[in-house]
Amino acid sequence: MPTDQPGTTLTSSQFYPFHISDSLCLDSLKSADATKFFSLVQNNRDHLERFDPFVAQYQSVKDVRESLGRIQTLYLKGKSLSCGIWDKNELVGYLICGLDWDDKSAKIGYGLADGHQGHGIISRAARVVLHHAFYQLGIERAWLTCWINNDRSIRVAERLGFKREAKTLPVDPARNIAYESYRYNLYRD
Repeated sequence: MPTDQPGTTLTSSQFYPFHISDSLCLDSLKSADATKFFSLVQNNRDHLERFDPFVAQYQSVKDVRESLGRIQTLYLKGKSLSCGIWDKNELVGYLICGLDWDDKSAKIGYGLADGHQGHGIISRAARVVLHHAFYQLGIERAWLTCWINNDRSIRVAERLGFKREAKTLPVDPARNIAYESYRYNLYRD
C-alpha cells in the first residue's frame, strides 16, 4: 500500500503495477523497457511529436534508456508517478506525472499509440494516477498544458474535470519554437 506521507520514498512494488482492467495495466517505466518504449516512439513518431516536444529527443534506444533511468530514479525518490501504459503486455502509451512537494502539485502529460486512441485509455490511466496523487500522497493540485489544436487532449483534460485557466505561449525546447497552449488545473476536493 502506498505511503500517504508527502516526499516519502516509494518503491515500484508500493503502487505499480496497477491493473485497470483484464488487459490494461499501468507499470513504472524502467531502463529495461527502453527497447519497447523506443519501438512505441518509432512506430508513432509523427503522431507523438505533433503534441509532445520531448519525443524528438528519443533518437536511439540509448537515449530512451537514459531517460527512463532518470524517470525511475525520480519515482524511487517519490518525485514521479510516471508510468507505461500496457495493453495485453504491449507498451501502448505513457503517462508522465512529476510531483512538486514544495507546491503540492503534480504536472501530467501523456502519449498514446495512434491505434489505441479513442478508447478512453488515457482518461482511465490518468484518473488512477491522479486519485493516488490526491488521496494517498496529499497532492492538492494537478496541472497540464495542451496545444490549442490538440482536440483529443483537450477532451481528456475536460473529461477528467480539469478547468482551463490560461492560454500560454511556451517554447518547445527540442525544436526551439513557440506554440499556443491552454493550461488546465484540477484541484483536490
